[in-house]
Amino acid sequence: MTADEARDAVARPVADAKACIEEDALTEMVRGTHGYPFFLQQWACCAWNIAEGNVIGLSDVRKAYAEAVHALDRGFFGVMFAQLTPQEKAFAAAMALLGRGPYRTGQIAQAMGKTTAQIGPLRSRMAGKGVIYSPGHGVVAFTVPLFDAFVRKQNPPGIR
Repeated sequence: MTADEARDAVARPVADAKACIEEDALTEMVRGTHGYPFFLQQWACCAWNIAEGNVIGLSDVRKAYAEAVHALDRGFFGVMFAQLTPQEKAFAAAMALLGRGPYRTGQIAQAMGKTTAQIGPLRSRMAGKGVIYSPGHGVVAFTVPLFDAFVRKQNPPGIR
């Protein structure tokens, strides 16, 4: 989804409800979600519930951020993380601790104290579960934005 499409995905339903969202609030929301549709929807819903009157302002969006992330952590991210084995959680943690992806497979292996051959099966299983994908040779990334931040909050074992 492009930034313009993401903006429209929030602004149109708000306008249809005879309300409006301020430009800086909309920009903050699109930037913070990386334009990911479900995350936009979650954050917009929280902002709508916080806003008083028919204008969603930047302060409403900023107040709603923590609530939206908490809802995503409990639901979307929590479900995604719960499906992982302890070894897969360690793999995800190694990725997340490297910062924002994409991540070189060799760096992940090194962070785990393993070889790339040893983590190959983990990588395949996680891709099969839809948690990671390969945007290029020898590189992986999480399939959804903000999952790295969620994983860092979990502090799973297995990272040296």
